[in-house]
Amino acid sequence: MDRFIATSEQLARARNSGTGLGIAMLGAVGALGVYLLTLSSGLGWHDSAELALRASRLGATHSPGSPLHTILGYLLARLADEPALATNVFSAVSMGVAAGGLALLVGWMSGRLYFAAALLFAFSYQVWASAIVTELYGPAVMFVVLSSLCLWRWYLEPSRGWLIAGVSAYGAALATWFANVLFVPAIVWLVFARRRGFSGDLFIACIVIGVAILITAALNIWLASRIPPFGPDVPDSLSGLFRYMSGAMHEPLAARDGSFYLSRIIEHLSIFSRNYLWLGVPFGLIGMVRLTRANPGFGGYLILLFAIQIGYFTLFGSGDYYTMVVVAYLVFSLWLVDGAAFLTAYSRFSRYAVLTLIAAIIAV
Repeated sequence: MDRFIATSEQLARARNSGTGLGIAMLGAVGALGVYLLTLSSGLGWHDSAELALRASRLGATHSPGSPLHTILGYLLARLADEPALATNVFSAVSMGVAAGGLALLVGWMSGRLYFAAALLFAFSYQVWASAIVTELYGPAVMFVVLSSLCLWRWYLEPSRGWLIAGVSAYGAALATWFANVLFVPAIVWLVFARRRGFSGDLFIACIVIGVAILITAALNIWLASRIPPFGPDVPDSLSGLFRYMSGAMHEPLAARDGSFYLSRIIEHLSIFSRNYLWLGVPFGLIGMVRLTRANPGFGGYLILLFAIQIGYFTLFGSGDYYTMVVVAYLVFSLWLVDGAAFLTAYSRFSRYAVLTLIAAIIAV
């Protein structure tokens, strides 16, 4: 069988997704409920104050720009007495939708343990921490999930409608947090692999991405004309726009010896693995291999999402680099439940042991 072509079971799950949609909604509502109970009522920390302030006044945020987050936050702030509370709720709702979308994606792909996937992602410490304050990561990952859902449907049954919807949702992720431009190779790989080379679909995907970048640039210029961003780079000229959207002000780590980079990688992998109690990591690796062997194109797309974000931000200059990899947590949660579902098929003991481990990870 051609592994780039969908199986009849995968098509049936995607076409008849009533149960999966119900579980997805339950996961989204459950995550959102907990987020709202633990929501910060004030400005939060780090960039939260700046993002809330710019949303309330409709101005430009720091490089590389987040115009869609600002515009949506501005609209929500009109509905609340406290702008920061409105943008905090925006983060919570977005991350809840992302958790529900992940459950639906797992349901479409494997049909097993998709509610567990939503919980694993939603209550990973870094994800939860980003969901209860004003941050870019919740809205950004929400659009990445919506993009992935549409692209999976396109992967199963290639049609221009699903492709354009998926790449357009990715364009919204770009406008929400322009650092998501790092994922362009993943989109290109997916379309190239599914179509087995250069094609009209790849041309369309590149055009949509290009239009999204131009719209994001125009919005950045407009917002900066109202209230300039903090930092040295202001998009008031072509060179200024390039420096602003390329994140030039966020200098990478100064050149160090190999031992420093190795220690930084070990540090981040340790932080990441603790979120899954270490024991969940082998399950994730099993799931990664299984999904990639079953669907090489989409599996490669997921690997690129994970590797690009983990790789880039692990060597990022900022000290809070480990908070910026929410998409990586999303992908690994998907892998983990797939690997767990595979192992539970062997015996009743393994089923109970794996489910107990997943419950422990979520609880801790």
